[in-house]
Amino acid sequence: MLTKVTGLAAALATLLAIVTAFMPMEGLNVALVLLVLGMIAGISTADDMVMRIGVAALALPVAGAAMAALPMLGTQLGAMLGGFALVAAGAFGVAVTIRMVMRAIGAVKGLAGGASS
Repeated sequence: MLTKVTGLAAALATLLAIVTAFMPMEGLNVALVLLVLGMIAGISTADDMVMRIGVAALALPVAGAAMAALPMLGTQLGAMLGGFALVAAGAFGVAVTIRMVMRAIGAVKGLAGGASS
């Protein structure tokens, strides 16, 4: 069930980033929605994908700025990549937080196990 929810959040984030790049929504804080959807999607991120998402969160704004140089669709492509960067940043933040909490729990369990032996 959780993977369905996180997958749906990722799909909605992708769709919203694409749509709002071409049709801005005035009454909606799109950046906040993209960030929250990315955070939801990051809950079930696989361990081998965490660093890739982190690199994407850093590289996508740079690529978006480079797209702005294109004459016809550069602004829209830059906005779309900026939206993807927000999603990736949210997913990366949650994924790293979950992994750090799991490490801390493992360390505390290890200390408790070592003290009782």
